[in-house]
Amino acid sequence: MENEIDTSMNIETPIFKNFKAYLQAKSQFSPYVFNSTPKNLAVFPTVIFKENSNTQNISATTLDRTETVNDITDTIEIYAKDMVVNETTIAKKVIINELKYLTYTFFQELGFIRTQSSDADYLNYEIDRHIIMVTCSLNNWNRKINL
Repeated sequence: MENEIDTSMNIETPIFKNFKAYLQAKSQFSPYVFNSTPKNLAVFPTVIFKENSNTQNISATTLDRTETVNDITDTIEIYAKDMVVNETTIAKKVIINELKYLTYTFFQELGFIRTQSSDADYLNYEIDRHIIMVTCSLNNWNRKINL
């Protein structure tokens, strides 16, 4: 996987499309992947990808602003509940772990740094939730993530 995303201003859309395709190809649990929070969580596992922030890094910007660097933070939320596959119950923790490590690999290969990965509360005890935050710096002059 390359660490280059060909885009002018919008990096969120190409990353989301590649992330969704990656998870659907690699996961044995056929996750539903969204780039916004659905009105209700009806199918599992569900993965939600959102660009949390995209700010200009002033210390990495030239004085004439022709070369800039954007600091990008993305949030990934994973929701899972126990599921039955071939008459065998798969624990929600097993499902979350698979999706969590696939997410780690995808973003690490792009050049992102993981800044958070933690379990989070969810009102329904049958559903587990895990939140991952990743960050990177993106050059405007070559559209490459700084490694």
